[in-house]
Amino acid sequence: MTSTEQGPGPGGGRAGDREPILPPWATDRETLRATAQVLAHRWVWRGGRALVALPRVLVMLVAYSPRGLARVTGAVARYLYDQDTADLRHHHARNIQTAEYQRAHTARRTNLHARWVVAGTVVLLVAGPVLALVAPQALCIAVGVLAGAWVVKLIPGRGLGELTVGAAVAGAIAWWGPGVLATIPRPPAWPLVAAGAVLVLVLGWHGRNRDRHLVADTRVSPGVVLPLRADVVTRALCDLGSSQMKEPDSIRLLMDVARHGPGYQIDLELPPGVAASWVMERREQFAAALRRELGCVWPSIGPRHPGHLSVFVSDQPMNTARQAPWSLLKAGQVNLFRPVPMFTNQRNQWVETTIAYTAWIVGAVPRMGKTFFVRQFGLVAGLDTRARVLVFDLKGTGDLSPLAKFAHVYSVGDEPEDIAYQLGRMKWVRDEMRRRSALVRDLTLEQNPDKGKVTDALATADPGKYGPIVVCIDECQVWFEEFPDKAVRDEFIGICRDLVKRGPALGIIVVWATQKPDANAIPTAIKDNASARVCFKVNGWKSNDQVLGDSSHKEGLKATQFAFEDKGIAYFRGEGADAQIVRTVFGLDAVTSDKVADRARQLRLAAGRLTGAAADLPAEADAPSLLDDAHKVLTDAGVDRIHLGDLRARLALLRSTTWSTLTVDALGQQLREAGVPTPGVKIEGRNTSGVRAADVAAARDDGEAAAG
Repeated sequence: MTSTEQGPGPGGGRAGDREPILPPWATDRETLRATAQVLAHRWVWRGGRALVALPRVLVMLVAYSPRGLARVTGAVARYLYDQDTADLRHHHARNIQTAEYQRAHTARRTNLHARWVVAGTVVLLVAGPVLALVAPQALCIAVGVLAGAWVVKLIPGRGLGELTVGAAVAGAIAWWGPGVLATIPRPPAWPLVAAGAVLVLVLGWHGRNRDRHLVADTRVSPGVVLPLRADVVTRALCDLGSSQMKEPDSIRLLMDVARHGPGYQIDLELPPGVAASWVMERREQFAAALRRELGCVWPSIGPRHPGHLSVFVSDQPMNTARQAPWSLLKAGQVNLFRPVPMFTNQRNQWVETTIAYTAWIVGAVPRMGKTFFVRQFGLVAGLDTRARVLVFDLKGTGDLSPLAKFAHVYSVGDEPEDIAYQLGRMKWVRDEMRRRSALVRDLTLEQNPDKGKVTDALATADPGKYGPIVVCIDECQVWFEEFPDKAVRDEFIGICRDLVKRGPALGIIVVWATQKPDANAIPTAIKDNASARVCFKVNGWKSNDQVLGDSSHKEGLKATQFAFEDKGIAYFRGEGADAQIVRTVFGLDAVTSDKVADRARQLRLAAGRLTGAAADLPAEADAPSLLDDAHKVLTDAGVDRIHLGDLRARLALLRSTTWSTLTVDALGQQLREAGVPTPGVKIEGRNTSGVRAADVAAARDDGEAAAG
């Protein structure tokens, strides 16, 4: 592998791209914990294998001990003979008068003296305990001679005085040493036996075959992952069959293998003409070449260029690995205008996203976790007490039933009467969007510095007027494609098209989820304006691009790569963020969802924000219709026409919380959008814009007929 053509920073990047001095596993708590678990598991497994193989290992070490003794004897002999200096002296032996020979001769003589003294000391230290028991007199003589040699060597000079001192020391030790040894109690025999056994095992280890392990066992324990190496990755890439990538040296290493969370990260630059997306398409073969489970291998396109391959290999498959605890499972509230933990990535780190100002599209084939995510989304919205949550379960199975405990609107089914009710609620959402548009437009910069949108401050100051509205629609294809009445389908499309364009800025968040992601199930006008996409497994590139956006499949965002076992795993493409592979909250089943929903309900009760169906309030109290109220005003006044200014004043008296902030211009715009003309009408000599009672009644009747 070549890595010489690199730029100023490590791996060929800019200086600002340098890798930190400390590895990621040493600075991140989750990474450190995961690394420690893997290492502990690995060493426990290896320790267990060693215990099982211990008898065989002991026998083999004893068998290898003679060869080990021979190797040690040869090494000691070469050391005592000073083989290197002897060879050097032999090289200059033709002319013994040369300075080189004299230097070699002096050096060898000095080395021999020192080495024999050191060797004798070591031998006596090792064999001394045995000699003290079996031959104390011989031990004392040997120690005396050695001590005398040390004295002579350490005292400067080599005269008669030094030799006399050395001889005196040697004689004293040889004379009085045995008497001293006789006073020492004799130790038991087992330490000598143990020392002999250890010596045999050490000699056996030294005499083993150096080119192979004592016990060859290639078995792999579940959960024990062998370390990943760069050469293994490059060989696996070359095995994929590309004619332009046959040799490992053609692949450039950008970042060596490093622990990153519960797995290994490596970045590579593929040969010219080989794209990272080509490897992604062969993820299954790549995993086979790496000898890893498919759910552990996640190749992706790096940020440098299309040939930058970033590979993350996890210790365990993403769909079965233990997920980090969700912070909202047992406690906490949500602010939809701030980042909320919604997913975990391949490194088991939580991915946060801001739900406000977004519209969501969720797609998948059946039974891949789409409905579970919609339920999770509704639970998150429910934990913001300012939000009103509308839930439409068009599948009709009740999977979203926990949300009914706090939902402003909860509707299940796709029968005609269900669809009529749902259409009425969606009309109310559109009317609410229009009302907010007029309110926000009239606010001053002091009241709303972020001109033109509903902000966190506005929603907190007056949740009734500006609180977020979250609409969760599961199996939206029922509205857009499957319902038999085309007029109703077109009306749903028109409402949702309006909401996806103008709703996010006004605090209205809509989630469309479908198991049939095509242009009919999610109309193009809606798809093109949705800013957040979640795509679980799909079966083709058309469905992939319908959810993730045009050309996503060509760009390498391929939800087709997920297996059917990868439930809850999806591509997430948020607003302004790079797409990434994520996993929704695992373990959020119906029972657990009920507990979270109960907590959301209690929070709303404490804040006085339980509304709509969850509070058993009639729908009309929470979803006033402009046409109904205008018709009531005209009927109660007994007039056949009215100016817009007078109509606005009467509407404010009828329902102040809803219509008191409505301007005359906004009232005229909403009436025209509802099908009521606002021509100039003359009343008591004043001619200005107004409405006729007959036009209001006709538009109201048309709306009821379409809903029915």
